[in-house]
Amino acid sequence: MLFATRSVMVNASVEAIWSTLVDKAEHPEKYMPFKPEILKIHETFPNGLLREIKTEYMHLFERVTFDKNAGVVKFSVENHPVYSGFIVEKVTPPEDPNGLPLLTFTMDLQPKSATAEQQPEAQWFLNAAKPELIYAGVNHLKEIIESNHPRFETRPMSTNSQLVRDHLLVREMFLAGESMHVENFVKSYNDDALYQFSNFPIVYGPQGIIDSSQGFLAKVKYCVHHIRNLWEVDDSTLVCEMTVTYHRHDGKEFTLPCSDTIRVKNGKVQELRIYMDIGPVLAD
Repeated sequence: MLFATRSVMVNASVEAIWSTLVDKAEHPEKYMPFKPEILKIHETFPNGLLREIKTEYMHLFERVTFDKNAGVVKFSVENHPVYSGFIVEKVTPPEDPNGLPLLTFTMDLQPKSATAEQQPEAQWFLNAAKPELIYAGVNHLKEIIESNHPRFETRPMSTNSQLVRDHLLVREMFLAGESMHVENFVKSYNDDALYQFSNFPIVYGPQGIIDSSQGFLAKVKYCVHHIRNLWEVDDSTLVCEMTVTYHRHDGKEFTLPCSDTIRVKNGKVQELRIYMDIGPVLAD
C-alpha cells in the first residue's frame, strides 16, 4: 500500500481554493514545472473528465470527478500496470468563521502484485509519496492560491498577535501529524522539546519523537484531529480540547477524547503533553 496525506491551512476563501483545484485538474500544465509530452482530455461528463498525462517520468490515465458539496476532486487511476487506487485533493471549510480553510492532499494506492513496486513505472509514485515532497507540493499549491486569491491582507490578529501565531503553530502541528509522516510533524519542535504521549515515557527532541513513534506508526494509517477548544493559559501555554479519529491499517476506526497542554518557545513547540487513553487503538 502507498499512502500519504498532508493538510495545510490556506489564507483564501473556500470558493477560491475550490476553483483552483478544478482549474488544476482541467489544466494541469499551468501548475507543472515542465511541459508534458502528452496532455489529453479523452472524455468529459457532467461531474468530471478522463485525462491522460505523460511525462519523462510517468504515464497516467485518470478519471477525475468533482464533488463541490464535499469539496473533493478525486483522481482515480485507470489501467496502470502497477497501481490501482486514487489521489484526492480536498478543501474543508473552517469551523470558526474567522478561521482558515484546510487544503488536503491524499494518495491512497494499492500495488497490483507483490513485485509491482519493483517495476520502473512505480518509481514516480514512490518518489511523489515521500514526506518532504508531499510537504513541498501542498505548500507550493497553497502559495499559488494565496498569491492569486488572498482572503486577508494579513492573517487576522487579536490584541495579542503572539498568541494568534501560537494558535496557528498548534493547528499546523496537528495537521502535519495526521499523515503519520512523523518527519513533518517534528519540524514544529525545538531541539530540546519535551514530548509525552499518553502513558508512554517522556522523550526529548525531534529524534526522540521519531524513535518513540515507530510502533504506533506500524498500527495507525492516519488520524484526524477535531479541535473543539483552544485556550491560552498565559503568553506561552495553550490547552487544547479535541477528539481524534484514528484509522488503523486493518481498517478499524476509533474516535477518542483528548486534552493537550502545549508550551511554545521561540516560535516552536517546547513541550507537548497528550492526555488520553490510547489503549483501544493499540489493542489487537
